[in-house]
Amino acid sequence: MARYFIMKPIISDNFIRISAPKELQKGCMNSEFQYLDHKPMEIIVSLDYGTDFPDYIIGDGYAPFISDKLRRLFEKEGICNLFYKKTSLIMEDFDIEELYWFALPPRINCLDPEYIDPDMGIATEIHILDENVGNYQIFKLAGVGNHDVIVTSYLKNMIQEEIEARKMKGIRFKPL
Repeated sequence: MARYFIMKPIISDNFIRISAPKELQKGCMNSEFQYLDHKPMEIIVSLDYGTDFPDYIIGDGYAPFISDKLRRLFEKEGICNLFYKKTSLIMEDFDIEELYWFALPPRINCLDPEYIDPDMGIATEIHILDENVGNYQIFKLAGVGNHDVIVTSYLKNMIQEEIEARKMKGIRFKPL
């Protein structure tokens, strides 16, 4: 059984989509928290898509946002390594405002160097060194140019229970 999973949003015509504010881009690309602040922000939701608010959204393919419900689950599970920024998602035409959190995990150097091609500098396979992960339940990979959010099987199972109980929606997992 897989020990790590990529947490992905479900893309559906029913779910809202958002654009990430440009000020998040520099901090998101390499999880450089020093370029981010904790000031609350507001994002206007595009009406070009659905009106249902999922529990996990990736703005512009790189900026992770989670519902308040998902943040409370993370807190309950003792996950304290994320950079949080309170975010209001606003649908002006419907006078709807939902509380979300920009939730950026750190990038950690946990790829097995044996699987990194020295000529191209890319991973030929994703093999994670458990000893480098430590107690993190959620993180991004350092040294690779992607924006995938990785979760442990433990956290995936916690979230999956909520999805199956119909308490959360819009999240899927891809095994590594």
